[in-house]
This record gives sequence, structure tokens and C-alpha cells, in this order.
Amino acid sequence: MIGEQRNRDEKPQNSYLYDFMNKVIVCETMSGKTITGILTGFDKYELILVETKDIKSKKPMKIIVYKHGLVSIREFE
Repeated sequence: MIGEQRNRDEKPQNSYLYDFMNKVIVCETMSGKTITGILTGFDKYELILVETKDIKSKKPMKIIVYKHGLVSIREFE
């Protein structure tokens, strides 16, 4: 109970990304690359971390994306 309250207090008030934590998302970059994965982190330096798998080899990958380079982030169920 106390841990939940602490996490709620630490939530950045202006960060929309907090609502997408640990959910499957699709990121579309300005260069046209589309990344599907799980949002596992973000920070104040405008970076987000997406964990995904390579399509051909099925190996896990971690991709760092600059928030200002995103066209959209949307949630998939």
C-alpha cells in the first residue's frame, strides 16, 4: 500500500508516457520506421526504451527512441 502511494507520488505530472508503461505500443519515427514493442522506461532526457523482438531472428532487442522524433504512440490490446 505504501509502495503504491510512493509510485503515484513519483509520477511526472506532464508525462503522458507513464500511462503506457509495460504495455504494447507502436512507435512511428520521423524517418518512417515503425517499432512495435513494450514500453519499459523513459526519462527526463527525452528518451524512451522499447523492448521488442527482431522479426527474422526472433531475438530480443531494446530500442531507444527520442520522444521528439515520434509521430505517434498508441496502445494495442
